[in-house]
Amino acid sequence: MHRSSITTGRALAGSLMAASLLVLGACAERDDDAPGDDVITAEEAATAPATPAPTQTSPVQTPPGQMPPGQADPGQMTDADREFLGMAIASNQHELEAARLGVERAGNAEVKAFAERMQADHTQLGERMQPLASQAGVSTAPAEAPMPNLENASGADFDRAFMDMMVADHERAVADFERAANDTTHSAQVRAAAQEALPTLRAHLQDAQTLRQQVGGGADS
Repeated sequence: MHRSSITTGRALAGSLMAASLLVLGACAERDDDAPGDDVITAEEAATAPATPAPTQTSPVQTPPGQMPPGQADPGQMTDADREFLGMAIASNQHELEAARLGVERAGNAEVKAFAERMQADHTQLGERMQPLASQAGVSTAPAEAPMPNLENASGADFDRAFMDMMVADHERAVADFERAANDTTHSAQVRAAAQEALPTLRAHLQDAQTLRQQVGGGADS
């Protein structure tokens, strides 16, 4: 064998050995980067049981219509409320019936216009008071309210009888609602409803007093 061939063979062997060492070093580095025992593989994660989520405590739900424990019901009705609301509903229905007769039978145009305004205002008043009456367990069914002085009159006689009744009714209503608005034996919501109604009732009384004078009504007529 020639010396050049021997030299070439030795160089080739050296190259192969160096390449082998590089491959071994790379494998060693990959082994160092491999996941340890505490790392879960994708296959292990797919088969592992799910960890239950932390239990959350839901707030206690208060049943409808009941107050939370330890809190007083601000909407609770009193005996005074029931008495007032029963009176107010009956009085309001009486005014509506009287107003209906006023629209039908009044001879004076201003008296008829007053009766029409009474119908509108007392309808609204009833709509505000009836939910409170229902909450208090007070019947809101219409009651019979015979009014012979109005039912048997017509023309100027009707106008005088009607306006006399309107003055008397609204004097009484204003006094009753003022008392309820300031009486602490009533619940806050009933006092507020009475206070809200007072401006309308006072306006009715003032107009009724003026009209009664115009049509010649009054105790001495």
